[in-house]
Amino acid sequence: MEPRSNHSGRPALTRIRWLFLLLGAGILLILAGLLATVLLVLRAEMRDLVLQRDATLLTSVAQQRYEESRPILLPELDLLGLAVESSELRGVIGVRVYSPPGKLIARAPEVLFPAGLAEERIAALARGEPVTGFYPARSLDTLFRDAPADQSDAADTSALLEVVSPLRDGEGRTVAAVQFWLDGATVAREFAGLDRSLAGIGLLVLVGGGGLVIAILVLTRKRLQRMAGLLAERNRSLEKANVELARAARTSAIGSVTSHLFHGLKNPLAGLQSYLRLTSGDEEAVALTHRMQSLINETLEVIREEENGDGIYLSLEEWADVYRKRLEPEVRARPVVLSIRHEGEGELMNARGQMLLLVLRNLVENAAEAIEEEGSIEVVLAAGPEGLRATVSDNGPGLPGEVQDRLFEPVRSRKENGTGVGLAIAAVIARHIPADLRLADSGPRGTTFIIEISP
Repeated sequence: MEPRSNHSGRPALTRIRWLFLLLGAGILLILAGLLATVLLVLRAEMRDLVLQRDATLLTSVAQQRYEESRPILLPELDLLGLAVESSELRGVIGVRVYSPPGKLIARAPEVLFPAGLAEERIAALARGEPVTGFYPARSLDTLFRDAPADQSDAADTSALLEVVSPLRDGEGRTVAAVQFWLDGATVAREFAGLDRSLAGIGLLVLVGGGGLVIAILVLTRKRLQRMAGLLAERNRSLEKANVELARAARTSAIGSVTSHLFHGLKNPLAGLQSYLRLTSGDEEAVALTHRMQSLINETLEVIREEENGDGIYLSLEEWADVYRKRLEPEVRARPVVLSIRHEGEGELMNARGQMLLLVLRNLVENAAEAIEEEGSIEVVLAAGPEGLRATVSDNGPGLPGEVQDRLFEPVRSRKENGTGVGLAIAAVIARHIPADLRLADSGPRGTTFIIEISP
């Protein structure tokens, strides 16, 4: 049984395409996730820097005013006045003053709710570190007992900035803390601009990095597809070679049987030819046995020359004469005209030429049998730079479609007493020359076979 092709090349390419699509999507998602994480961390750090900038500025101003006017008589009132004076530089809407333990000692305005400080803030202030907080949408009702009437509608969307600044004495001890509540609209706009810049940078990096990844994947996919195509082509070549080997094994067995049969028939056929010539007087029967004897002798001669490695060369002109003498008697009884000619100068070894004769005989006989009325067959031997070419053309009705589909395979013959293995054996002989036998054209105007013989 001949091996069957599984035609797995295209499914393999489809799997590679889907694999790279999934791989590309996965890499882009991972890249987007990593980029988003980095941008979020960078966003938080840059926001903290902005808040620390304002906190450092307010703390510096408050510390400077504290050092210029040390509170003496009424420290609570002096500290509150100092805080209010410092807040004028930044447009603060509320101020609280705390003692080092975090106890509220003063506030302005009076409608500002009294509130203490959390423990973690007290610890940071003790170390001399300012504390900040940003609230993008905080109601003023949470700070003041009676929010201004003109801000009652916008209370839910007010942006507020909180800065708690430590005041330190000459020995570096925290003696008080001032909590400033500022309008955070400016900081909110700065944060929005920062977010837009980071989003633009992230998009640029994602597009650039994604484009680079996609380009690498596309190039890799193309290379893998080429490799898969080459592997598929090699698989097809191996499958074809397996088919050819299986076919060659069958035809080789047929050839061995044929050789054995010819050796067995040679002497009896010679005796039958002599007997008919002496007794029957039937010239047609004598001619038929003579033709059979000639075919057997030619085949055995090719076999002997192949085994002996004959190295004699003949020119194309000489081979054309040989073929003309051997093939013209084959078609003499049919309504066809056979012409054999050569083109160019070339030589062919005797053993290869004899095997070519067997191929040409098969093609000429098939063409002659296909022509029912008058017709013509032309054999051309041509020399070229790539070797020799033999062309067999006829003006018959052409080959049926089912024959063309399995041209060089053993099939059931449509001819009376035919075996259906003629072209298959001719193809095997052609490969053994070595040569390539192929059908060049077949239609209502005739059929053309080409035999290309490598140098």
